[in-house]
Amino acid sequence: MKKLMSFLFPLLLCLLLPLTVQGEALTGTCGADLTWAFSDGTLTISGTGNMDDCDSLEDQPWADFREDIIIIYVLPGVTSIGYQAFENCTSLTSVALPKTVSSMGLFAFYNCSGFSVWYEGTLNEWDKIKNIDSKFNEELLDTSICTFNYIYTDVSGVGLTWDLKDGLLTISGTGAMTDYEQGTAPWYAERENILSVAIEEGVTHIGANAFESCSLMQTVSLPSALASVGKYAFYGCSSLTEVAFGSTLSAWEALKREAADNAGLLNAPSVNCTDGFIRDGMVYAYNSEEKTVTLTRCDRSDAEIWIPDTIEGYAVTVIGGNAFNNDDTLVSLRIPLSVAIIEANAFNGCLNLETVDYSDGYTCQRYQMDIGSNNYYLNTQAAWQYRQATPEYTLPQSLRRLDAYAMQGTPAAVVAVPFGVTSVAEDALGDAVTLIVTDRAETEVTDWCDAHDLQWTVQADIYSIP
Repeated sequence: MKKLMSFLFPLLLCLLLPLTVQGEALTGTCGADLTWAFSDGTLTISGTGNMDDCDSLEDQPWADFREDIIIIYVLPGVTSIGYQAFENCTSLTSVALPKTVSSMGLFAFYNCSGFSVWYEGTLNEWDKIKNIDSKFNEELLDTSICTFNYIYTDVSGVGLTWDLKDGLLTISGTGAMTDYEQGTAPWYAERENILSVAIEEGVTHIGANAFESCSLMQTVSLPSALASVGKYAFYGCSSLTEVAFGSTLSAWEALKREAADNAGLLNAPSVNCTDGFIRDGMVYAYNSEEKTVTLTRCDRSDAEIWIPDTIEGYAVTVIGGNAFNNDDTLVSLRIPLSVAIIEANAFNGCLNLETVDYSDGYTCQRYQMDIGSNNYYLNTQAAWQYRQATPEYTLPQSLRRLDAYAMQGTPAAVVAVPFGVTSVAEDALGDAVTLIVTDRAETEVTDWCDAHDLQWTVQADIYSIP
């Protein structure tokens, strides 16, 4: 008896191997190099090569639960659908088929109805399958139920599709795009005809190598929910100049960390986000309810930086905190008249900053700004270059605050301070004599100066503050 059991056990084991249980998923084989897995109504078939034919319904590897199959997900690499493979799968609602499938066996989908088809290939490729051993699959071959140019995702049964028209490649649907091997993206053969890419809302991941060698692509739009970009997705995209991202600048920074191997995307000179934009390595954030922007960061490592007074129609009014923090490559800087505020730490650690210049001809622009703390190298080390020399300085009416040492090192001179200034720090004006240029009554001026412990005079006849 023991000898008989020792003989039967290996035989039983061999019979059970095609169908095993791994956790909650049933798995097995359906071809020499094909495997299947069934879980939560989804049957997934993967591997390479032809699927086995079934001599009868009982030969189907999934015969015991075929009426529970809702979605069939055939992955790229499978080259055929076997005879009677899915016959009588009466609960089927959708089928995803790769363009690697070149033939379909008789009765493969016989007695299946009411389902939709997602096909990776084109209509012309689908027509070729219809004409190869595919009789008695009328439901499957009805093109009215088919969606072509399907893109495989990592979510079973949920698909993306693509369309290329007049140079614009549009990708739509819901899910994460599959990572591709080099040269295998569905549109790879059309890469030289792609001028723009629009990835619509719902796509969460761009597959590896997705747009490699699309050397003529100039623009790409990305959805707000995009969380990651696969390796080399934009490799060789040398013409890419503009990116439109449907989320914020901070979300763009997070996405960049997930797209480190995509220089073609990350080095685009123009990036537009919902709360700001990037131009040539300079990051600008919109100021709410104003047609102005704040320069929040400079990613360029140039010795000479010229900050524009306007960009894309927005006035640059603020240089944000840490914008140039620890930039030891900066030597020469141009700040425009439009800038009214330089926030704390904006130029902290700029060890090699030598000159600050103005191209607009205004005198002593430095003192027409609200300069925050920890800008030592801007305030004391840099040699401020002026177009004129005058002992008389006029501060703009928009100014509201003077921080400590804002005018440190100023020679004794007359300084016109607007009446609207509400905060003047101790030692803000150095040795300067304060001149209040205002149309206010003298008693108002007196009270204001006394409140700020300032020397004062009134000279209304030179009222000329911009």
